[in-house]
Amino acid sequence: DSNKCILCGLCVRVCDEVMGIGALGLVNRGFDTVVKPTLEKPLAESGCVSCGQCVSVCPTGALQERLSLSKPVPLDTVSTDTTCPYCSIGCSISLESYGNLLVKSVPNKEGAVNKGLLCGRGKFGFDCSELEGKITEPMLRSASGDEFEPSDYYDAFVTTAKKAQSVAAKYGRDAVAVAISDRYTNEEIYAIKSLADEIGASSFSFNNRVNGLADVIGVDASPNTIDELLSTEVILAIGFDLAEHPVAFLKLKQAAEAGAKVILINPKDLKQNHFAFAEECVYTANNMKFLKEIAKGVVESGAAKELAGFEEFADSLDDVKVSAKASDIVSAYVGAKKAMIIYQQNTITTDAAALIGDIAVLSGHIGSPRDGILMLRPKNNSQGLVDQGIIATACDVEGVKALLIFGEDPIGAAARGGVSPESKAALKLMKDAEVVMVCDTHMTDTAKAADAIIPGTGFSSIDGTYTNTERRLQIVQEAVLEDVMFSNWEVAKEIAHVCETEFPWEDTNDISAEMEDALPIYRCTAVDEAFGGALKPSDVNLVTVGNGKFADKLASSDNLMNMIEDRIPDVKPLPADM
Repeated sequence: DSNKCILCGLCVRVCDEVMGIGALGLVNRGFDTVVKPTLEKPLAESGCVSCGQCVSVCPTGALQERLSLSKPVPLDTVSTDTTCPYCSIGCSISLESYGNLLVKSVPNKEGAVNKGLLCGRGKFGFDCSELEGKITEPMLRSASGDEFEPSDYYDAFVTTAKKAQSVAAKYGRDAVAVAISDRYTNEEIYAIKSLADEIGASSFSFNNRVNGLADVIGVDASPNTIDELLSTEVILAIGFDLAEHPVAFLKLKQAAEAGAKVILINPKDLKQNHFAFAEECVYTANNMKFLKEIAKGVVESGAAKELAGFEEFADSLDDVKVSAKASDIVSAYVGAKKAMIIYQQNTITTDAAALIGDIAVLSGHIGSPRDGILMLRPKNNSQGLVDQGIIATACDVEGVKALLIFGEDPIGAAARGGVSPESKAALKLMKDAEVVMVCDTHMTDTAKAADAIIPGTGFSSIDGTYTNTERRLQIVQEAVLEDVMFSNWEVAKEIAHVCETEFPWEDTNDISAEMEDALPIYRCTAVDEAFGGALKPSDVNLVTVGNGKFADKLASSDNLMNMIEDRIPDVKPLPADM
């Protein structure tokens, strides 16, 4: 609304200087000056990434977000501090609500990680769990098998429990598995895993990928923290997709502005826009060749350390010739006093992650502040799953005949790009299962294939914690009550009750207390604190890898993540010939 605009330029500056997008500009001069998108095109064609930062800094309301309310009106809202439920960065946000109506999301300027930064998911995806099509009542597959019939909760819980017990009696307990979403809080995960343990089922996540880095350093977590990027000398961004972790991209931009040398190394089919701040962008074939060149360059640099498996590792690189480009990168990386590598776990392959770990430990750039690796997990609480011992992937679960799926949509994920081994294994699991229960917020593709569907809840109606990618424990607070009788952890409790197991929890505080007793890592960590500081490798062992793929993206199994991805415009890739 130009009538409210005072031409302060904050929207233009935040878009250009902070986000690095430049989608807005001041057009004309003097009294005719107005703010418009680039080249006066529609905003959707201006390069805008829908982060909403311009709205957040506007002091007059000239720029406002388009709310999902059917008829927006002025409301006296209540603000609730919580944590974004999408990627693993863990941005602090404030949810504004009116009664049980979510109105909007605002970035928290005091956030421990984001410090006022936010992407389109956090800004506009806050109400995905309550959008049209939300499941509010249980459903069971009809006797004919062709459709679903409304049910009450008791029948849904009994059907789920009894069918799972029947499968266990027929095939053994190993034939029952529980899939747990990494969008859930630590407390929800603990409750659902407790259910799995009580019925003798295995626990896994369709969104899990084996962490190759853990095989090298003996620690299944990111060794370093996000803000360490801002005070290191050289950063290798390997297999980095801006669209997956936009705020991490902004941290890379800030690091470059602070003097760090940022080098992007991606496969050719993962071209990136907005990396003008990088010292160099290297696009390679989607194989391990270039990373092996870097590894061999480190071995030949004289800085390489003799570690367990060194001779076998060095022998595996005998046929590798170090190119001039790889040699330059090695010189910059090895020669720096402090250097870091950043990568996305579910974008690159397990072998690529292991090779990155090899490079870091060989060079000595590991185990101290501002010197190591930042591994970006795929989801807001992927690290929480690992901390509770849920590291199995779809590839690790075999012979399953009964699947209890909490908050995941593997069939929908496969439809969005299911070419990874994990996606193929997920489809096979679904095909082989005789009994499937789904607890989710919407009628997903996976829910359509289920025998029982139980309504699930989103992050806005739960208290608890997430553990972000840097091991920081973050608070989640209830902002509204959803139109659902049982929350996710209560569903687990009720199914356990049918199985004649009584969990003593009355609320999430009870779960937190029990979880802290059972898991020392949470007993020793305070909210907003990153557990352990810069992690030192506990058991270093160089891993020799083959010549497979460099990147192989695992599509997210979180339906709510995919819903917001569909709502915001894509970050358009560079032309293939660039």
